[in-house]
This record gives sequence, C-alpha cells and structure tokens, in this order.
Amino acid sequence: MNNYDPYMEIPETYTRRKLNAMYREIPLKDTTFRLLRKYFNAMAHLYGVIPLRQAFEIVSSQCPALVTKTEFFAFAEIARHECEDYCIMKDTELYSDGLPGGRLDWKIVDIPLLYDENNALGQINVGQAGKPYFIPPKDKLLAYRDPAYCEPTPQAKKLHNFLSQRLYGESVDAAFEDILMYTRSLFNGMQKVIDSITRYNAVLTDKDVREFAAIYQDFHNHTRMQYNRGFTPVEMRAVMEKKQNTIPKSVPFVQPAKPRKTGRNEPCPCGSGKKYKKCCGR
Repeated sequence: MNNYDPYMEIPETYTRRKLNAMYREIPLKDTTFRLLRKYFNAMAHLYGVIPLRQAFEIVSSQCPALVTKTEFFAFAEIARHECEDYCIMKDTELYSDGLPGGRLDWKIVDIPLLYDENNALGQINVGQAGKPYFIPPKDKLLAYRDPAYCEPTPQAKKLHNFLSQRLYGESVDAAFEDILMYTRSLFNGMQKVIDSITRYNAVLTDKDVREFAAIYQDFHNHTRMQYNRGFTPVEMRAVMEKKQNTIPKSVPFVQPAKPRKTGRNEPCPCGSGKKYKKCCGR
C-alpha cells in the first residue's frame, strides 16, 4: 500500500459539544481521555504512522490499568473526529490501493504527512517495513506530544548554536523547528533545509554552507525519524546489523565419507571375533 491518495477525505470534525456527549458514553475519567490524546499526539509526531494495534500495546504496557481494549477503540472511534495534530484513518482512506480492515488496522497519522507534496506518507510506509518501534519510557515518549520537541543531544545543541550565531530572536527557534520537521518526516533534502535558514534572512557564505552541511549531517544521523519508527539512523544501523548477525547461517553441505572396505583377513566389523572372510565376508 504505497499509493498515497492525494484526494483523500479527512474524517469530519465534530463540535466539542457533540464530542463530549459521545465521550460520556464511555465509562472513563476526563483525565484518561486527556492522557490518551497526549499519547496519540506523541506517537503521531514520533512515528508518523502507527496502527492502533501497536498504539494500544504501547499504552497498555506503560499504563496497565488505564483502559481495556474495548474502551481504547471506543475512544479512537470518537477521536477520529477531533481537531488534533493527528488523524485516525483507515487504509482505504489513506491509500488508493488500501485494503479494508478492522479497527486494529486503523492508523494514527501525523497531520503534515497528509499534505506533503513529496508523498512523505508513501515513503514512510515503505521505509518502516520490517523495522521495530523505538519505545522510550512513558515520560520521554509523552514529551513528543509537543511537535517541536527534540532531544537535547550534542548534535542538536551544535546546530542550534550555529543558527544562533547567524539569526536573531525568535528566528533561531523557528528555523530550528523547520529543520527538525524536514529532517524527521518530510524528505526535502539539503537544499530545502538551507532554504529554511535563508528564509529567516540569514546570509551564508560558501564557508558557512560547508560548515552547516557537516553539522547538519551529524544532526540528521542522530535525529529520531518517523521513517525509522522513532530510531535515529545511527541506532537503526546498529539494530539492522544486530538483526543480520542473529539470522542463522546456512550449514555448508559436507559430502559423507565413503565407508571403508573391510579386508578379508581383518576382524569382522560385526564383532564376532572371526576374520571377515570366515564370517560376514563369505
């Protein structure tokens, strides 16, 4: 299912009053609904696309007594019609060649992917195949409910410092967030990233561009990506290498040795104590 449908219909957004009336039919506290929204937003930002089946496994493993599977999917059915950073959609709604499936197969999707002209959604769908999910502890996972959240890695700090020396005020954070978005999900390439800096009136010399390219490449390799289901490229490389090393290697075929022919005057191999010619060799 790689054929992204550019004419997809987004589920209708209901009024808050109608949504609240629907939520009252589910025997859960408002705090539970709020926590589930935080999880859905965080997973949309971190993974880009994730099936409800996997989302439920993550939530139930981190909050075992929070919701039953029935309550979880009842929430998801209503949440399809809320205005959030995510959309909950069926494969038949997302892809022109999508297959019908149950609620387990519905996807939580990061909203910007639905409108990317470079078909980021289709690329992510292909790129994620066969990869595991990076699942951080609850507090670290929920930090991703903020779409601009980025782990404070040395690489992120170095990139932010580069921008702060060439931009001013709020432009620094705005440019950093643009770069983070392009890196994490939208596959726009180096030129798009550089354009996101010059758009904020930064003047870059050839030396600046070369310096930025090195800094950005390091940042790219240590940024959590939706394409990698939340793993950084460096981490994913290690995961895939480990996976390859654990695959059993085929055992080479060894031609069995031909049985040695017993001499006529040798002891008979049957163990009788007689010579072969007097026993089995007659």
